[in-house]
Amino acid sequence: MTTDRNGALKRWRALMPGAKDLPFAVDRTGLYRVGDLYKGYRPRASESWTETFDHAVYCWTLGPDGKARKLDATDAVAERLHDTAIGKATSDFLDKAGAKVIGIMGGHDVARDAPEFRQVADIARRLQRRGFTIVTGGGPGLMEAANFGAFMAPYRDKEFREALAVLAAHACGADHAAWIASAAAVRTMLLGAWNGREMRESFSLGIPTWYYGNEPPNLFASHSGKYFFNSVREDGLLAIADGGIVFGPGNAGTVQEIFQDAPLNFYRTEQSATTPMVLLGTHFWNPRRAKTKDGAKPAWPLLSAMARQAKLPFDHAILLSDDSDAIVAFLAKGGARRRVEKTEARRMHMLKGRGLATP
Repeated sequence: MTTDRNGALKRWRALMPGAKDLPFAVDRTGLYRVGDLYKGYRPRASESWTETFDHAVYCWTLGPDGKARKLDATDAVAERLHDTAIGKATSDFLDKAGAKVIGIMGGHDVARDAPEFRQVADIARRLQRRGFTIVTGGGPGLMEAANFGAFMAPYRDKEFREALAVLAAHACGADHAAWIASAAAVRTMLLGAWNGREMRESFSLGIPTWYYGNEPPNLFASHSGKYFFNSVREDGLLAIADGGIVFGPGNAGTVQEIFQDAPLNFYRTEQSATTPMVLLGTHFWNPRRAKTKDGAKPAWPLLSAMARQAKLPFDHAILLSDDSDAIVAFLAKGGARRRVEKTEARRMHMLKGRGLATP
């Protein structure tokens, strides 16, 4: 019965009005790879990033005023179908990996030559080497740092430092052409081609969105589940991180993610395990004064109070630290392999999103 329904759905998608005129497929069967998102990119013509598949889809989402265009019914259904397929592909990828997932969040505007960039890259690299799967929002800043660290897991320290130096030479993501070109140069240096396939030990996941499509996706997430609907993307991104989440210094988006993740621990049942939460940056997340000049945000006092006040306290599952060794040890103590019985629950959560569950 399920096979017949799936076959009927596949035939319906093939007949969907207007589907052939869209710049994307509504029935993807797998995640995007770097060569898919950046199809059309030519390293010798750095501005060619504006000719890529990823940029074309972003432009499709915009109206004449440069803001999100109003979708007709066909376009809205197409976006929903695409995102449902991405949810399924993400679940399949994680099931095949068989590893616990650690999410790493943080500021999209952190420069590549900042100490935080290197530290996050190092933490991600060490966790990847311990068998975890790294997932980020797929964009620049600390998201790129984490995917870069995972990408560099099978390489020597010397190569890690050399690659980081290449990136740091074009530290700011505001110059998209130079930012992309330097990442492509690192990939070429290590893979032989900018769009070469990564070693399995380098696999990590990025979950970006065309809602913020003005920022190109980073080139170090080996697999990307790019969404149209940011609400579904955010919910899924946090939900799959069963090994814990590291929150590096960031702004409103990172603060939102902290307190979107906290309720999953706050309202858990006795049958549910806590998910570790790490706030990287003691002075950033726990400043002595409410008003600071360096953008610090007092998230830690509120999070720690919530952890103590929960019906099932989870203060043992939160950590505020600047120490990379302590952070890695805190996250690694739960083990890198996930229990098989959680597979179906995770799959359904990813597909459900906002009413997107499929049989």
